[in-house]
Amino acid sequence: MKAWRRGCLCASSQMTVHELNDQIDNVQLLDVRAPDEWEQGRIPGATHLYVADMRDGLDGASAFDKSKPVVTYCDSGYRADIAASLLQRRGFQDVRNVPGSWQAWNNAGFEVEK
Repeated sequence: MKAWRRGCLCASSQMTVHELNDQIDNVQLLDVRAPDEWEQGRIPGATHLYVADMRDGLDGASAFDKSKPVVTYCDSGYRADIAASLLQRRGFQDVRNVPGSWQAWNNAGFEVEK
């Protein structure tokens, strides 16, 4: 929150897990959870880049197209919002985070990849 007050973080749009499930083939999906969380399961088609590593650069997101929507998720949504802000600061135009993120995806009963 302090970073937001200092203007370091940008506000991002949101996408519900139901919207994500409907549009999953039309977005670039970025899982920003810790490596051990990623290994336990993920939303199908996601790319992994741990949010803590993003402060030093976006090497793992270099394959993403800045002109296409990027959707970030973590376990509950907090880290995803930080990651979305970092992507916006690096020139990504359409970035959204998923409130409830992984927990909401699981609670909705959607497909999981392991």
